[in-house]
Amino acid sequence: MCLSDFVPLVAAAVGAFSGSGLAYLLEERRRRRAEADRRYSDLLKAQVALGMQREKLLNLQRAYLDPHRNEPDRHMRLEPLVMSMTDLRVDFSALVFIAEVKNGFGILQTMYLAEQGYITATTAVAESKSKIEKRQCGGAIASGPVDTEINDAVAVFDSTAEADLKGFIDDLYRSVDMALDSFREAIRELTSACQRLYPKCVPHHFALPDENLKSPG
Repeated sequence: MCLSDFVPLVAAAVGAFSGSGLAYLLEERRRRRAEADRRYSDLLKAQVALGMQREKLLNLQRAYLDPHRNEPDRHMRLEPLVMSMTDLRVDFSALVFIAEVKNGFGILQTMYLAEQGYITATTAVAESKSKIEKRQCGGAIASGPVDTEINDAVAVFDSTAEADLKGFIDDLYRSVDMALDSFREAIRELTSACQRLYPKCVPHHFALPDENLKSPG
């Protein structure tokens, strides 16, 4: 084979190699961009899930618990509550990449504890409904002195059952308050992580109004 025949072969080989190399680089760039988009989408989904859980608890606290918060007999005043709860949950398996940022494992743990607090609080709300209904239907065991304002006898309740109900309702107040405190930290840390991982993107922002207006439960 003469040199004039060899040169086109080399040129063709170089061209093919360059073309495949360029195709690989383009595909790798596309893959990385798709991965970045997926991760960013997962961060936003987590923000939405935590935000919706927190909003449900905040509504519960302000509309249901706060009106009787400072009353010593609040466990006797609360009415049974039927409240819809969000089914949104954080997909932690899709968020392991958060560990790449500083204190990433701590952020994931904070988010996990916040969501567990939501589950605990909403479970307590569901259980409180049956306990309060039981108090309303069969809690009184005797009639006490007549209340002249209503011209009727005052119901006397089993002291043990009332103490158990009071303890449960006190725990309900604490669980909701503690869960909301956890959400404040979790949402703040998740937003910070999102900003560090994607500084050019604007993360979803949930307003965190002052929740310190309430008294301790």
